[in-house]
Amino acid sequence: LSYRQRHAFQRDLRQRGLVRAERRGHWMMYALPRRPGRELQSNLACLQDCAREDPVFRQDLIRRRRFGPATLPNGTRRPTVA
Repeated sequence: LSYRQRHAFQRDLRQRGLVRAERRGHWMMYALPRRPGRELQSNLACLQDCAREDPVFRQDLIRRRRFGPATLPNGTRRPTVA
């Protein structure tokens, strides 16, 4: 994607409430909203189904578990994936 395409895509995600963004210096930090709307809940449910069924997702999950829980930059722990 070009810079303009990427910027438009990120703006669309924020406007639709699929992500929240915060600028920290030169970095943009993206996170899921605290209260996800129906569209985001539907997309996350679909992703969870893919993660359970698709062999590539399952293999990635196995690899990730070997590293243990990750600590995010703000010091909190990343939620575990079942």
